[in-house]
Amino acid sequence: MRRQLAEMQRAQLPFVFTSANLGNNWLSESEHDLQVTISVRNVSAYPATNAIASKTKIWMGATPNADEVIKHCEIEYPPNPIKLTFAPMSPGVINFDALNTVHTDYINDKTRIQNGIDSVVIYGGIKYSGVNGGEFETPYCYVFLPKGDFRFGTCQCGSIK
Repeated sequence: MRRQLAEMQRAQLPFVFTSANLGNNWLSESEHDLQVTISVRNVSAYPATNAIASKTKIWMGATPNADEVIKHCEIEYPPNPIKLTFAPMSPGVINFDALNTVHTDYINDKTRIQNGIDSVVIYGGIKYSGVNGGEFETPYCYVFLPKGDFRFGTCQCGSIK
C-alpha cells in the first residue's frame, strides 16, 4: 500500500480509502438493529474530484451464505449523482467524510450474530477523478466482527457490477 500511495503522490493523484464505523450500541436492549457508517479518507496531497458514492448495501443472513454475497457484490451508482470532492488530508489533522448510515433489518436474536451463525456484510464503492484527470474507483467490503477489539474485517468483492 505504501508503494501504491507513493506512486499516486508522484503522479498527483488522489488516494481514497474507506473505513466502517459502528453507529450504535447494538447489544443494548433498546437497540434492535446494527447501524454502520462508511467514512472516506483521501490520504494524498491532491483532492479527489467528481466523486460519486454508490448506495451502501448491508446484508444480514446465515454465515454460509455470506461468501456468495461477497463473491458477487452488486455496487450500484445513482443515475443522477451529486458529485462530491474529498479534500486531501492536512498534516496533524485526521479528516474524513461520512457517507450514509445503513441499518440491518430487525435483529430478533443477537446471539446468532455473536455466535457466528449469522453474519453482516457491508459493501459499496466510490468513483472519482484526480485534478489532472484519470478515473478511479475504490470498492469497499466489510464483515462485522461481533467479538474482539476490531469491529470490522475487510473482504474483497469477487465480481463488481
